Amino acid sequence: MSATKKLFVLILGAGTVLGGPLGAAEAAPTNAAKAKITSAQARDIALKAHPGQILKEELEQEGGRLRYSFDISQGSGKPGEVSVDAMDGHVIEAPGAAR
Repeated sequence: MSATKKLFVLILGAGTVLGGPLGAAEAAPTNAAKAKITSAQARDIALKAHPGQILKEELEQEGGRLRYSFDISQGSGKPGEVSVDAMDGHVIEAPGAAR
């Protein structure tokens, strides 16, 4: 087999192998696409519940619920965690909130 033909077979094979998993990942909606509340809306909600500076944020699936999670610093001490439901925007968890 010529070098050119080997390269073509190698590229074709790699494309086939990579095409399966990539195609499957593209077909599945991401968490961000599932969320009805935008990250900007969730940030505003979280900062109203616990004013300060957002140090970290993530959108995660936890306990069957899609939620935004924010670590918010108020200057001193350990940052507080605020969780906002990504579907309806209600505060799930916030420092000082009754559980």
